[in-house]
Amino acid sequence: MNLIIRTNSNGKLSYNPQIKEFCVEFGNVYFSLPECSFELLKKQLLNMSNDLSMYPSSERIMVPISSTPIILMLTPEELISLKNLLGIKMDQIMSFKLKINYSMN
Repeated sequence: MNLIIRTNSNGKLSYNPQIKEFCVEFGNVYFSLPECSFELLKKQLLNMSNDLSMYPSSERIMVPISSTPIILMLTPEELISLKNLLGIKMDQIMSFKLKINYSMN
């Protein structure tokens, strides 16, 4: 029996203690990972830049799933949602702004 760990509007993360696997439902994708592969996926997502403002909202970001041939193609908003689902806290996409002082004084 799967124990639900976390849910959000895009998916659900659960754990099966009998076979020691994490199950991820995200959008229309479902996959399960053993504990070691799940930890590798979390590390990979942690190492990805949190500054997603450089990506247009329509551009897809490739997220390979560790130890599987699966590659998720996610928008910046979906990537934030996946990170939050896996327990990596991200609030929102921060916009990049330059502060330019045009003063001649």
